[in-house]
Amino acid sequence: TTKAAGHGTGLGLALARDILEEHGGRLHVESVLGKGSRFTLELPLARENVRVSEPARAPSTPPPASSLRMLIVDDEPLLLRAYQRTLGTHHDLTVAATGERAIGLLRAGTEFDVILCDLMMPGVDGRQVYAGALAIDESIAERIVFVSGGAFDESTARFLESIDNTVLAKPVDSAKLNKILQSVRSRRPPRESGVTLRRRALEVRAAFEPKKTRAS
Repeated sequence: TTKAAGHGTGLGLALARDILEEHGGRLHVESVLGKGSRFTLELPLARENVRVSEPARAPSTPPPASSLRMLIVDDEPLLLRAYQRTLGTHHDLTVAATGERAIGLLRAGTEFDVILCDLMMPGVDGRQVYAGALAIDESIAERIVFVSGGAFDESTARFLESIDNTVLAKPVDSAKLNKILQSVRSRRPPRESGVTLRRRALEVRAAFEPKKTRAS
């Protein structure tokens, strides 16, 4: 990596290898101390002509009522786009590329069912996002699920031992993430529809409006 200690994503070759293997390919590395490394990517040829079609457009309809309101916090744009592709069609997704942005959203009162937060980020990291959420409301801090590449210092290790929040390893296992989301969905109270909320607002407004009296 070319990044300083603590500033990496923890993905590295593991993610590249997994992507290649999912497509039937392989990754080879040859390294000579003091000279450098050579990485070779192998991908299988298509056995038949593949017709390229126009990319499918994302539906304009809002996520279903069973979807979760999720905040994704990560300093890697590629990862944020990957989360949007995999989770955005099923959940109400908000992304934040910095810890400062995430805390700002929480302080503004934006509600989320679950917060998926990278642990090691430049500037405001995952620990500080947790502290900011805790200062607002303890229940918000409890909704944070940390994501880590596994390489963190001793103080971060002590922090993780002091809390009960779930920590997912990078690259994130989709089965484990879905299990967490299902658990969150089962604990969440039913979300009221827009029609119900508008009707309730009208009822509240009517209760406080002065009643009109007929002139004699």
